[in-house]
Amino acid sequence: MSGYDPTMGAFEITSKKLNAWLRREPTTEDLNAGRDGAFDPSSEIDIAAYLFRKFGYEVLKRGSGYIRVRATPEQAWEALSGMPADPKHFEWYYNNPTRLR
Repeated sequence: MSGYDPTMGAFEITSKKLNAWLRREPTTEDLNAGRDGAFDPSSEIDIAAYLFRKFGYEVLKRGSGYIRVRATPEQAWEALSGMPADPKHFEWYYNNPTRLR
């Protein structure tokens, strides 16, 4: 399950949510990096890890169906979507008792 852990400052995003959030159009630099082996262009998890590193966020862990990054939900949204975040849309991650612990 996707969620934010404020004690670690880490956000975990599942491949299902990643599919909805990954909206950024690749730049020429991104396409060249994919061709040069920096990531597998057919893997959304690889693309997300590449984008997080590109924007200066530490990728803590990644699996076949999720990725955990040291970033807030807003930062993750901006890195993956290329659109500005509205903190009001992310209140659930901070106030939901079922978030990651």
